[in-house]
Amino acid sequence: MNADGSDTLRFPTLEAMGAALEVDDVELMASLVRMFLVDLVEAASTMAAASGSNDPAAVQSTAHKLKSSARMLGAAVLGDLAAEIEAIARSGFTPDVYLLERFGGECGRVTEGMTRMMPFELASQPFQA
Repeated sequence: MNADGSDTLRFPTLEAMGAALEVDDVELMASLVRMFLVDLVEAASTMAAASGSNDPAAVQSTAHKLKSSARMLGAAVLGDLAAEIEAIARSGFTPDVYLLERFGGECGRVTEGMTRMMPFELASQPFQA
């Protein structure tokens, strides 16, 4: 649970995530999660750089893309933070350091949780785009 009492991930297993998304192939779910985690690292880096260079348009675009993916995979807190960042950027500002730190911390919790839910043999397979 996060400081506000919310869970980082809605689904405890890949199977539960797959059932909610109507996907019964665990390997496919593992592939989707790996792809999301690769995108998450890129998004966090892009948002930090865009915030540092005062580029709200880049922050908004990146946060918008991440928001729906995070929510779809059960990372509601991360999706909500992305939505908050997107709204700030849409108004022409970049998020403050505190919000970026909260976002970074949640990225770490989501990465850890999603990695932990994958069976070892699926987690260790390289992602192929």
